[in-house]
Amino acid sequence: MGQTTDWRFGVDQSEVVRLKPRLRVSSVAASIAAARQGWGLVRALSYQVGTELQDGQLQSVLRAQEPAPLPIHLVHVEGRRAPAKVRSFIDFAKARLRSAEMLQ
Repeated sequence: MGQTTDWRFGVDQSEVVRLKPRLRVSSVAASIAAARQGWGLVRALSYQVGTELQDGQLQSVLRAQEPAPLPIHLVHVEGRRAPAKVRSFIDFAKARLRSAEMLQ
């Protein structure tokens, strides 16, 4: 272990807190699972923890320090005449991202 991690906060990300974590994982899913088990804090995107926040498994902390949300664009070549599977994915993603937005 012995490594440090910097977490940046504020609108311009200029506030830096240097952490020395006791647990490191290699995926967001693993960090969320660890937080659900009470191992500490996790830094994740709203759509990644939307269900856990909604179900009360996790709580949002440091909300005032969150950066401004970034827009998400789904881009594809076909324009309005996209194949059904592409259109289906876009509809799925749009609904999922909007529901995560509502949790904020």
